[in-house]
Amino acid sequence: MDSTAGPVSSLSQIHQLAIEAVRATCRLNLIVAPAPDRNTMEGIKLAVEAGLVKVTIIGDEAAIREMMSEIDFSKKYVKVINKESDEDSVIHATTIGQKSEDVFFLPGQISVPDYFRHLFNTRSNFRQRSDFMSLVGVMERPGEDGLTLVSDVGLVPNPTVEQGIGILKNAVKLARILGKKTIRVGLLAFEDDPSPNSPTTVAESMISRYYNEKGDATVCVEGPIRLDHALKPDAIPCIPIPTMEQGPADILIANNIHVGNSMYKAMVTLCKMSSAPVVMGGCVPIALPSSSESASNITNSIALAALVRRHPTFSLDKPQMAIRRKPVNQ
Repeated sequence: MDSTAGPVSSLSQIHQLAIEAVRATCRLNLIVAPAPDRNTMEGIKLAVEAGLVKVTIIGDEAAIREMMSEIDFSKKYVKVINKESDEDSVIHATTIGQKSEDVFFLPGQISVPDYFRHLFNTRSNFRQRSDFMSLVGVMERPGEDGLTLVSDVGLVPNPTVEQGIGILKNAVKLARILGKKTIRVGLLAFEDDPSPNSPTTVAESMISRYYNEKGDATVCVEGPIRLDHALKPDAIPCIPIPTMEQGPADILIANNIHVGNSMYKAMVTLCKMSSAPVVMGGCVPIALPSSSESASNITNSIALAALVRRHPTFSLDKPQMAIRRKPVNQ
């Protein structure tokens, strides 16, 4: 992305940037394992037809080809590999991933815990000890300018302070990829002040203090802060500072997976927001839409993961699975 350009302001712009990045090099290989359900297959088809990806689908070959025929999914840019079990499908996906830098992943019809259990299997060599992975949802709010990032919405059950910092770092990295030069973050709670009777608010005050004391004037973290307060026009920073204009949070960090996942799914199902969820912090980005997502949101997720994979900062940080970085416990 051109460093002189403004921040990405819509999911359609993410699509366009991803397509431009792919055209400048080659189609990325989207590895889907195990076989997806029909809705996910529709989203994959849209991504292939848009020129974003070629796709390798691993699983029951007969069932995969039958579904492709039912939805009129052309065989061009599609490779199918037959594997009998979910575990073998996911582990084979990581084998492909270790041989190429031009890949990213999308789970098929499998629960998230089972997918990551197979992904982290000792046979796969996918997860490095340095990795801290979290799920970031990029939301397009109707009538609002810009995009809002929400995390963690599906991977880290009850984050410790250290894990909370990891979640925050992954979300900030994604915001940077999307062109944000100054970033406002709200650590969500039911009140705006830390209370000894609420360990969550104490932990969030520790995270905000840690991040703000790092001296990065382009990131301001407020927490704890109520959701309604975090979205006010002058919410962050709550006390004006010369290096950043006041505004609503660009990133909302939930205090546990139940809050984050419920908030994300309420936005998608009740509020009908368009979204693009992606797993950050791993050797490759993972498009991870929920089972309730529309086909178009699945395509959004694929486009975002492709953009992340092609971004120079991702390639420099994680050029291959064997890279080792400073350890962060998860």
